[in-house]
Amino acid sequence: MYIKLNKDIQEILLALILLVISLYITKYTEVSLLVLFILISFIIIIFYNNSFKGRYITKTSLVIISLLTIIYGINYNNYYINNYSIAFLLFFNIVILLETCHPFKTIYDFLSLFGILLLIVTFDFSKWKVKNMKLINIDYNWIYLKTIVLTILYVFSTCPINGYHFKLLFPLYAPFLFPLNEYIIHRCMYLTLGLLYAYI
Repeated sequence: MYIKLNKDIQEILLALILLVISLYITKYTEVSLLVLFILISFIIIIFYNNSFKGRYITKTSLVIISLLTIIYGINYNNYYINNYSIAFLLFFNIVILLETCHPFKTIYDFLSLFGILLLIVTFDFSKWKVKNMKLINIDYNWIYLKTIVLTILYVFSTCPINGYHFKLLFPLYAPFLFPLNEYIIHRCMYLTLGLLYAYI
């Protein structure tokens, strides 16, 4: 019981730290470098403990690449990252759920599968161009649809690890506390560091 309580407190502290970081990550280069330091530290600890295993390896690897791209893009504008990389990374982060959540067993699993396919076919690459990782045009409908689909997937399906169903709602809803043109920054940071922390 003590260990579980201690773990819960650590997760709450991490969430609070990330919320504070979100306030300043687009304003100061040093804050994005702090995120990079946390990311690298988590990766080192995970590989030291040899705990990078399970069905979420591909998904976690993809979000790590996404966060590294975002950290770079916050501080430096690059034509290919601004116009193509973010859109493709976001798209593949959705597509990879087909592998991560397979096999689909329950009615909620198949409802989540339908939602994932709907997100894939309605994804518009042209609406995910950025400048310093801030969206130039915001696809409100797709973001809201994604939030609904992932809420069902996280809470009701068999895809998440037991004990993480409701915890996954934090990285899903916390980005709405900030301007939506910064959505991908906060969403990716919370999800990546949260997934990595689960491996520690």
